[in-house]
Order: sequence, then C-alpha cells, then structure tokens
Amino acid sequence: MAGDYESLVAGNAKDALVDMTGGVGERLSLDDYKTPDQKTDLFRILKHSKENHSLMSASIAVSIGSFVV
Repeated sequence: MAGDYESLVAGNAKDALVDMTGGVGERLSLDDYKTPDQKTDLFRILKHSKENHSLMSASIAVSIGSFVV
C-alpha cells in the first residue's frame, strides 16, 4: 500500500478494477479507431458496455519534456 492518495503517482485503472471485482479487463486505444467505420464500431462497443453496466475508465499519457509519465 502507498499509504495515502498523494503517494500514488501512476497506476493502471484497468488492473485495479480487475483486482477489485474479479472481472475481466479490456484495453482500447483510440489510435485503432481512425476511419468513420472504425469510430462507429468504437461507439457501438462503448454503448454496449454502458448498457451492460460495465465499469469503464479513461486515461491519457502526459509527456513532460522527453519523458512520459
């Protein structure tokens, strides 16, 4: 355990949700959905997940200088 929330610098929400629920995690990258048909497919996936009350999270990579945190 880190001790407090301020000590948490990075983590993986998908892994945390799997650990807490015992469910199955899936990672999607927006880079894989560029064409209009692919974007429609992504919307269908997200809509279906919401309708099934799936737990979802989102994140972005933030770069500071030449480092990614």
